[in-house]
Amino acid sequence: MKLLSAKQIAQLDKITIENEPIKSIDLMERAALKIVNQLFKIPQFSHDYKSADFKGNIKIFCGSGNNGGDGFAIANHLLSKGFKVEVFWVQFSTNFSEDARYNYQLLLDDQIDIFHINSENCSEVEIGELDLVIDAIFGSGLNRPIEGFVAEIIQNINNSKAKVIAVDIPSGLFADDNSINIFENIIQADITYTFQMPKVAFFQPQNDLFTGSWHVLDIGLLVDSTSDFQTNNYWVNKQFVEGLLPPRKTFSHKGSYGHALLIGGSLGKMGSISLATKACLKSGAGLATACVPKCGIDILQTVIPEAMVLPSEGEFFLEGNIALANKTSIGIGVGVGTEEKTAQLLKNLIAEANAPLVIDADAINILSENKTWLAFLPPQTILTPHPKEFERLTGTWETDEEKLKLLKEFCAKFNAIVVLKGAFTVSCTPNGNLFYNSTGNAGMATAGSGDVLFGIICGYLAQGLQPINAAVLAVYNHGLAADIMVQETTETSLIASDIIEGLNFIN
Repeated sequence: MKLLSAKQIAQLDKITIENEPIKSIDLMERAALKIVNQLFKIPQFSHDYKSADFKGNIKIFCGSGNNGGDGFAIANHLLSKGFKVEVFWVQFSTNFSEDARYNYQLLLDDQIDIFHINSENCSEVEIGELDLVIDAIFGSGLNRPIEGFVAEIIQNINNSKAKVIAVDIPSGLFADDNSINIFENIIQADITYTFQMPKVAFFQPQNDLFTGSWHVLDIGLLVDSTSDFQTNNYWVNKQFVEGLLPPRKTFSHKGSYGHALLIGGSLGKMGSISLATKACLKSGAGLATACVPKCGIDILQTVIPEAMVLPSEGEFFLEGNIALANKTSIGIGVGVGTEEKTAQLLKNLIAEANAPLVIDADAINILSENKTWLAFLPPQTILTPHPKEFERLTGTWETDEEKLKLLKEFCAKFNAIVVLKGAFTVSCTPNGNLFYNSTGNAGMATAGSGDVLFGIICGYLAQGLQPINAAVLAVYNHGLAADIMVQETTETSLIASDIIEGLNFIN
C-alpha cells in the first residue's frame, strides 16, 4: 500500500467525495462512527463512562477544522447513547470548516454545553486521571509547530495522567516530516485511531511517545484511485506481498529452488549460523550449504542434518578461499567475528561473488572499518543492519528524518538495498523507495532473531526472487511468523527458534 503525504490524503478525500459519490459530511460521519465503535471495544468503557458513581468523564477537545468536526460528531454519538461527555472547543480560529460547523451546530441544537477555550481561560480546564480525553484539535493538515495557549492545553492534557485517544493523528504531530517540530507541544496519545492508512510519521521511533498504539480504520476512501500518486513510501501488508513467492510446480525438484551458501560462525558463535541455515531451508531453498570454521562442522551436521557443510580453512574462525560455484544466493556475517583473516575473506567475497549477496552482523562491522570496500559491492547487495550497525557505516544522526536521509543516500551511492531492522523494519532501495513493514512484535527483541531474518532472505534469493522482493517478503514473513508464535507463548518468552517454527504456517 502506498503511504500518502498529508496533501495527498486530502486529495484522496476529495476524489472519494466526488466519485463514490458521498457528501463530505457523510464521510465525516462514517469516520466518527468508526471511532465510536472502537471505543466500545475498550474494556469497561461503556460501564465506567455511563456510571454516575465513576469519577471520570469523557472530555473531547475539538479544533475548528475537519478534525474538530470528527470530534463534535463523536460527541454527538456518545451523548445520544447516554455517556458522560464534556465538549471543549479550542478556539485557535473562529472560522469553522463547513462540516465542523455543521456538527458543532447539532450539539447546540440539542442544548449541549460546549466550553470555549481561549488564551484567557485555558489554564482553568481541569483534567483528572480517570477522565478519557479524545484529542480532535488538529488533523494531518497541520504544517507548523503548535504554540501559544493551544500548546498550554496540550501540555495540560499530557500532564494529567488521563488516558488519551487521538483522532486520526495526535494533535501537533506532522504527518510527514517532524524535523522542525516542537515535541513538548504534541499530544501524547495512548491510542491513535487513524483513517484508511498510517501516516509516515507513525513509523519513526521518535514519535512512538505521541502515537501510542495506533490502529488503521478503513473509512472507505477510494485507495484504488492513487495509482497516479507519486510516493517513495510504502506500507508492506498482506496484499502487498501476495504473489511474490511463486507456487511450487508438481514436477519440480530440489534443484528448482536454488542453492544458498551461508557463511558464518566462529568459536562459541555457531548458534547464529545454525539458526540462519535452518531458516533458509524453512523458507523454501532447495539446497543450503553452511560454510563454517572447522570447529563448527559437527555442530552444523548434528543440528541441521538437511544442510551441507563446507569447512573453511580456519579452525576457530573463517579464513581462506570459499568455493562459490553453482550457488544462487550468498550470505555472510552471522557470528563471524572481526578477525583480520575473516575480514580478508569478506573482501575477496565482495570481489568474487557471482550470485545475489546478503551482508549481516559482523560482516557489516568489518565494512564499517573498511569503508572503501563499499564501492565494490555487487549491485543490489542486501545489507541488514540494526540502527547501531548502520550508524557505524554512515555516522550519527539527530532525528529520524536525518536517519532516513542518510539511508537513502547510502543506498543510492552504493546501489545497495538496506534492511534497517527495528519496529516497523524499513527496506530502502537505491532509488529511495522505503518499504515499512506491518508485522512483528516486541518479542522479536531476542538473540538470534536477526540471524533468522538473514536466513530467510538468503532462502528467497536462492529461489530467484529479485533482491528487493526477497528483502520485503522476508521481513514481512519473519514478523508474521513471530506474530503467529506469540499467540502460543508470550512476547517475553519468544525465542528465535520459535520464529523459525512459525514459518511452518506461512510458506
